[in-house]
Amino acid sequence: MIIQNVDTREEKIMPAHGGKGTIRMKFFHQEYQRFRDAPDLGIPSPTYSTANWNFFAYSELPVGSTIGLHKHIDNDEIYYILEGSADMSVDEDTRTIKKGDVILTLHGSQHSIQNVTADLKFIATEILIDSQ
Repeated sequence: MIIQNVDTREEKIMPAHGGKGTIRMKFFHQEYQRFRDAPDLGIPSPTYSTANWNFFAYSELPVGSTIGLHKHIDNDEIYYILEGSADMSVDEDTRTIKKGDVILTLHGSQHSIQNVTADLKFIATEILIDSQ
């Protein structure tokens, strides 16, 4: 069993897909997929070498920041909103998101977040899609 706690994870601050401002993220178990180069992670367990996910992350998008429009090519992404509100677009559909919402962006779709009116705190996870 591998347990990681949000209070002990390193916060990574980065631009979000060409959006304005920055997003703050704390990644969990990402050493097994896309984010293997993080310096605070141990040696990956071979058990996870074929995991069908990219990451699970606690994320914060402050007022004034945005996530730029980007397309999901090889994965589905799920957001679970913990706090805050903003407008989110998935393909041609734009809606206000808030605490308790779960948003799915499917493989082949695109999404963005704008108009953050209260700091948006959410869980984001990407699940790989078998393209065969």
